[in-house]
Amino acid sequence: MLGLPRTKAGQIVGWVYDPESPKGDNYIDFGLYADNLSYSDYVNGFDQAILLDFNVDGNIWELM
Repeated sequence: MLGLPRTKAGQIVGWVYDPESPKGDNYIDFGLYADNLSYSDYVNGFDQAILLDFNVDGNIWELM
């Protein structure tokens, strides 16, 4: 939905929700408020871009 081209990595990298597993975060975070940063400058028109940091669990091919 972001209009980015498909990649091989994009087909196997993602998130797994397993509340019983200590591996992974068990939530999706796009990093908009990470490290005391916020997207308010973008929303208010002061910045033209947002750096999204997807906290993926990595290669989840075998877990699907």
